[in-house]
Amino acid sequence: MDSAEVDARPGEVARVGRDAGFVPAMNGIERAAFLRSLERLSMARRIEEAGEIDASISLYEVCVEEGFPDEEPYVRLWRIYDRRGQPRDALRVCEACLGLPYCVSQETRTQMRDFIMIHVTQRRGI
Repeated sequence: MDSAEVDARPGEVARVGRDAGFVPAMNGIERAAFLRSLERLSMARRIEEAGEIDASISLYEVCVEEGFPDEEPYVRLWRIYDRRGQPRDALRVCEACLGLPYCVSQETRTQMRDFIMIHVTQRRGI
């Protein structure tokens, strides 16, 4: 995602993300904050790809805390936590992503629900 993908007039809906989710059009202040979030996501991705996982986690967590309106930071963070054997953090991120009113692909939604079911079932010993 980049700033070119976030452009709408007041009252319109802007397309964002590689899965083309939607967010409401923003005023100048909201747009500036969103562009900072996009830059944070881009930085987190670059840092993760460079192998600096702890630093990328911190940036992805900020995206999640802010309720970033696209699945990418949630999916990346979920996968990191799963690889690290941190199911509670992975579950928390999945639940946050599934709570988004839009911007979650059906494939991601299904994968996260399956992940949650498996881990909740294991925790209960069923």
